[in-house]
Amino acid sequence: GWGWGSPSYVSFFREVCGLDLGDEMNARAIAYAGTAQSACWWWPGEDFVIACERPVHIDRDERGRLHSTTRKAIEWPDGWGLYRIHGVAVPADVVEHPETITVARIDGERNAEVRRVMLERFGQARYIEESRCVLEHEDETGRLYRRELVDDEPLVMVRVVNSTPEPEPIEGCEVRNGKHYKIYWLRVPPNTKTARAGVAWTFGETAKTYRPQVET
Repeated sequence: GWGWGSPSYVSFFREVCGLDLGDEMNARAIAYAGTAQSACWWWPGEDFVIACERPVHIDRDERGRLHSTTRKAIEWPDGWGLYRIHGVAVPADVVEHPETITVARIDGERNAEVRRVMLERFGQARYIEESRCVLEHEDETGRLYRRELVDDEPLVMVRVVNSTPEPEPIEGCEVRNGKHYKIYWLRVPPNTKTARAGVAWTFGETAKTYRPQVET
């Protein structure tokens, strides 16, 4: 719908709830609903009507927000449309060419919502690795890194290494004595102070109660 006076609401009350608006208003409501089915936005004047075509596609996320990571989230027949990721307006290349995103561009983005989208597209772990982040703490569970962000909460992640070696070399591994161990990055709350506390949080535990028999 486009608001409380939209055809969808009027049709719901007429057809589902049995609201009788009277012959004249019922006829207008039916005509209005028919227009909405064949056209998108339209503006009637005294001597003319401006109308536009319906979109050729509309992509949404599970919450109904305009969303697409591969194309315009909404597009009209003439090619005009809007790029949106979870409802956030972003430049076209953030959607179509995420490989062009850089650490410098992320850091230079003033809009916190757009920066979060760019950071997600770039990769949080990659951003931690390639930016000037702070190694805040290290213990037997892993390494805790912190990266301050302008007008937003800091990005805090724990780097952990699988205790079991991979059967064959794969990307994203740490090599020890000729064996390859998978590296994982875990995003944790911004107030996390130790690597152990961060790993424990991912299991719903605290640093004091976290006592795994086998570290993975």
